[in-house]
Amino acid sequence: MRFTLVRVAIIALLAINVLSITGQQVRPVLGVSQAGPTTFSPFGPATNTLIFQFYSGFDTMFTNFRSGQIDITDWPANPPDLSGFASNPDYYLTSPTSEFGVFQLDINNHPALFGVSQQTPRVTGPPGIITQSTATAATCATGFGQLNVILVNKEANNAPVRDVLNTVTASGPQTFTVSDSSNGGASEPDGNYTLPTPPTCMLTGTYTVSALAYAGTARVTVGSSQIVTVTLGVNYNSPSTVKLTQLGIESRRAMAHLLNKPEFILGSTLQGLATCDDLFAPPSQNLLYGSCNPLVDKTPAIPQSVLDEDCAEHPWFNPGNCHPAAAYLLNNTLVAPSRLWWANTGTIAGSSQGYPSTSDIRAACDHLVAAGFAITPSSASCQDVARASVGTSPKPGYPHLVTSSQVIFYIRTHPPREAFGQIIADGLNFLFGTANNGATLGAAPTNVACAVNYGFKSAGSGCAPQYYGISDVSNIVFGDGLSPDQWGLYTGGYSLTSTPDDLYATFHSQFSSNVCGGMVAGFPNNYRFYCDPSYDGRSSAAEFSGSLNQATNLFSDAGLIMHRTLPVIPVFSRYEQFVALNAWSFQGVATPQPSSLVAGLGTGFQAGSVGGLWSLMNMRCNTNYTPVNLAFRCGGGTSGIIRRSVSQDTSNLSPFTSTTVWEFDIIDSIYDTMLQPNPSTGGSGLQLIDWMTTSHTASFNPNEVSCIGANCVNGTTTQVWHLRSDLKFHDGVSVTADDVVFSIIALRDVPSAIFQPNVANVVSATALGPSTVQVKLIHESPFYEANIGSIPIMPKHIWAPLCGSPIGAPGNRCGDPIFDPMAAGILVGSGAWICNNPSTGLAGGSCSQNSDGSIGGQAITFGGKIMLKANPTYMRGPRGLQGTSLQGLSWADRNNDGVVNILDVADVAFHFGMSDPYWDHPLYGVQVGVVDIGEVSTVAFYFGHGTTTPFTTSQLASLDPQIDPFSIDLTGSAGPVMYYQGGLLSSGQLAIRLAATSGTPNAALFTGALLNPSGTTIATSTGVAGSSPSIVLLSFGTVTSGSYQLKITFNQGSRPTYAISLNI
Repeated sequence: MRFTLVRVAIIALLAINVLSITGQQVRPVLGVSQAGPTTFSPFGPATNTLIFQFYSGFDTMFTNFRSGQIDITDWPANPPDLSGFASNPDYYLTSPTSEFGVFQLDINNHPALFGVSQQTPRVTGPPGIITQSTATAATCATGFGQLNVILVNKEANNAPVRDVLNTVTASGPQTFTVSDSSNGGASEPDGNYTLPTPPTCMLTGTYTVSALAYAGTARVTVGSSQIVTVTLGVNYNSPSTVKLTQLGIESRRAMAHLLNKPEFILGSTLQGLATCDDLFAPPSQNLLYGSCNPLVDKTPAIPQSVLDEDCAEHPWFNPGNCHPAAAYLLNNTLVAPSRLWWANTGTIAGSSQGYPSTSDIRAACDHLVAAGFAITPSSASCQDVARASVGTSPKPGYPHLVTSSQVIFYIRTHPPREAFGQIIADGLNFLFGTANNGATLGAAPTNVACAVNYGFKSAGSGCAPQYYGISDVSNIVFGDGLSPDQWGLYTGGYSLTSTPDDLYATFHSQFSSNVCGGMVAGFPNNYRFYCDPSYDGRSSAAEFSGSLNQATNLFSDAGLIMHRTLPVIPVFSRYEQFVALNAWSFQGVATPQPSSLVAGLGTGFQAGSVGGLWSLMNMRCNTNYTPVNLAFRCGGGTSGIIRRSVSQDTSNLSPFTSTTVWEFDIIDSIYDTMLQPNPSTGGSGLQLIDWMTTSHTASFNPNEVSCIGANCVNGTTTQVWHLRSDLKFHDGVSVTADDVVFSIIALRDVPSAIFQPNVANVVSATALGPSTVQVKLIHESPFYEANIGSIPIMPKHIWAPLCGSPIGAPGNRCGDPIFDPMAAGILVGSGAWICNNPSTGLAGGSCSQNSDGSIGGQAITFGGKIMLKANPTYMRGPRGLQGTSLQGLSWADRNNDGVVNILDVADVAFHFGMSDPYWDHPLYGVQVGVVDIGEVSTVAFYFGHGTTTPFTTSQLASLDPQIDPFSIDLTGSAGPVMYYQGGLLSSGQLAIRLAATSGTPNAALFTGALLNPSGTTIATSTGVAGSSPSIVLLSFGTVTSGSYQLKITFNQGSRPTYAISLNI
């Protein structure tokens, strides 16, 4: 099965799952809250069957959890439900974590907004040297000189680039990178860059000069003892063919004034359990600023000088002392919908607070007037419009702004998003004279029945409020690359990572299909079509930074550009708590607790997240826990299953077209990635584990030219990835370097909805051998390792015929949202779980079921299910399955340092030809009683492979100390530690062999009980000594093929019993 030269003495496969059962159970009187970080094991699955159950709504999902239908939830608990979860002893409630996510008002920047154009053609100038002069450099010796670059922006009438974060690089005989020469002193940046920094001089020769955040290069020759001064004209480093209009910016600023975010956070839907965001980044990503409630969130606010920029448009507000309380918030006064005659719908939608003050209504009006809207009657002013908003009695004929266009607004059913979406919708309807969704009209003219159209579910003019699940809108909002005008506003939400590079991936123009000059994409990552050349330059500079610290500074500055232009209005990031059945927890059993439920940093158990994936791989039932309510047993009382909730429907289950966390909860279970993050780490402390690889390296050559199409740059990163030797897809085909190369190029060229930014900067991917991949990327980036290491690896033999020739050619099926890989039976990966067709048993599916019991496809709704099985050929599991790579690798790593290294090879070689109870293994040896070529060649096969590389076990945070799942401590600190070597079924006899790794066991003190699936004991056995005193044998007679549970007990003291599941 693994290595053809090894004669594996195995007749049957036995799945073992070792679980500690304490002798004394103490039941808490309250719910079980997480105490300290959870641990994880770098292997799995630990449970045989994973069932995704669909509920089509958050409230419905939590209702089913309370009735015992769910083992682990996929979405954070609603704040109003927390007290109930915390009081139930059968529930396990995670500690609050600041999520790696953000919720926002998305604004489609492509269509006209209430008739106002948001984009206009971009005009650039030819980059290059404008002037050049030479002078004597008295401080430079013969053969050396200096270069002075004056940088000017061609898109701003050759104005100097006064940019504190920009750098200029000269590459040639030497390479130098400098900031503005005035930086670090008393002067402000002036656009002058002296290379190298005086008094250093550079070798004479020809240099290529480029800027970090701007596009345009020049070749300059520096002579001996010369200082050459050039004026270099550059454009913003952006592929965009359009730029933003000021009228569009003003319209979006008006909407920002319609939501009082600090007060909204305290309302009924969030109850203060969220941070207030003024930048599109959660506090957990550690930007320099961004909170709209800094005293509470302990995160700095946007600099007051930047917030004060809004005052210029509102000279009536505190003249001479105008200081907004937060971004586009003049007055942070609590305003409930009951106090406003135009907010009737908000009361129904749960919008308990967060409505704008009179001052902010007036400010919103100011911005709309600046955007070109007229007020009716013509004698009225924005002050009159604001005054009309006051009171509880309707005011028909009130003054308002005039529009002849609606905006299509999709508001999600998620309670907080429903609430803030309705607040903004109510404000827009009021401002444009159609208050209460058109029920109270303002002064003539009112050219639309209602300013806000609530989407396709709302009949007629769309004035009746409607709210939507993710599957209702995913193809409209996210799949808008070929038809970008289907929506205007959307209450969005993002599940992000611990680093802020999403600010590049989700807002850069190249990811907005061909609307702004990028490549055609049906599901663009920048689905809002935010096309701002200035922002592109800044986010590119951040993405290609030399360090995470520099990237964070640049992304913080990019966030300020977004603050000023508002492609989205960020609202909040949650303090998340997740709930699962306590029967899956081992908290209190040991310190540190054994792995099972894994509460990921910033992710908890959320669908499609790091914590969610690790939980599904590590979950194992604590069979000693007896719930107060038996409905809350593991699997509802059915052993060997995990019931995972899916709160929202799925539409696409292809790595190319999937976009939601619920779709990726399934995809991540089936497809594997080359690296996996440690779930308890993030940001600068992120630990990336070699998962499908034995090792990987990266190097940067600043002088190597690399090209993507016609775009060539100086500076190339070269990655080399070494794959493990034991990787197989679910259909039995080996995973090779060709599959990795195909996955990278296909995700780039189709392109993929989610993974395009990960691979967009790949120049080439090449198979250097069957298990070695070389990837070249433009520039350097602190994010490249995670970007390439986190893409799903797909089987080339299945997907290549579907992706076209060349990859991504028109008509290819890979990028077609209608194509259904589930129905086609090709959901084949190399991951921990297999999608088996229940009729044929073939991997790839369909493994989905509709609510009526019929076989389903990828579009699944309420009552539907997806059933996955633990992958028996997984290179990291299943946990304890005899005959797997995990068993071979765990055994070969005798010293349990997380890798099979020279120490292990030397140890087994030293014992060659000798009797050794550990190295003499019944599954790998040729001759019983001695260590032979079988054992030695098996260790050699796994040389360089590991479970924790490139880290040692002591370096990995929150690692379950039981790094080897086959090592079991039955006898206490004073007795020997036993090692499960194997169980062989032959002629109806089942022989279980344990070997002591330390000390000498008393075989007679070990007993075993064999139970059938119903829990009835069918045989017992008392241990006897084996061929050496270190071996304990347990034998059971008249055993037939089937599923069993084996319980092994050491009958002295109050030591635990271990339960082992057997499939023979």
